[in-house]
Amino acid sequence: LILDFNLLTSFDAIGLSTLTTLTLSNNQLQTFDGSGLLNLGFLILNQNLLTSFSGSGMSNLARLELVYNPITSINLDGLNLLQNLSIGNLMLTSQDIDYILSFLATNELKNDWNGGIFVTDMNRTSKGTNDFNYLVQNGWSIGGAGLPERFVGIARRNP
Repeated sequence: LILDFNLLTSFDAIGLSTLTTLTLSNNQLQTFDGSGLLNLGFLILNQNLLTSFSGSGMSNLARLELVYNPITSINLDGLNLLQNLSIGNLMLTSQDIDYILSFLATNELKNDWNGGIFVTDMNRTSKGTNDFNYLVQNGWSIGGAGLPERFVGIARRNP
């Protein structure tokens, strides 16, 4: 089901339990409730007004895109098949990226896919390095999620 560019402000998933693909990009959704989308495997919510996202009730979701949303809170619990995630231009912290890397690494360990995709324009902290490395070593393509650059000042003596 493709409902892009419709200026939708709400979406009701009631009665859509057999839906496998849903794109709701370029709308004006402020919230999204995916409970009831039991067979959904592919969800694109790019360019909306979402401030949070919860994967509750979408246990078959394998691909999720949340680019260009003012999201400050993300909960991926229950998305045990998530293998392709694109997030960018959100308002998440580096600690949130660490959580996402840990979540994806746990999914890789459980499912032994030997590959997946994670794309972000945000940085992780050093805490997320082990999960980042684990995913790369297991065939994941990761765009972004690097460590933030640190400014190193050099003191000079005047002659």
